Amino acid sequence: MMTEILEPTSRTQSADQAVLEVKGLDVDIRTPKGIVRVVSQVGFSARRGKTLALLGNLAAVNR
Repeated sequence: MMTEILEPTSRTQSADQAVLEVKGLDVDIRTPKGIVRVVSQVGFSARRGKTLALLGNLAAVNR
C-alpha cells in the first residue's frame, strides 16, 4: 500500500488542486469464510470546493 501525505494547502492555491489524494488503495475484510479483498488498487482525489462521495455494497461481502 502506498500512502502519500500532502502538505497543508494555502487559501491561494487553485481550486483544481487536490486536498486529498489516494492511490493504490486495497481494502480487505475478514469474514467467517476468510479474508476477502473488497477494494483493489483504487485511487481518487478530493478537490477544494468539490464534493466527493464513496459508496459501497456490504451485501456483496456477506455471502
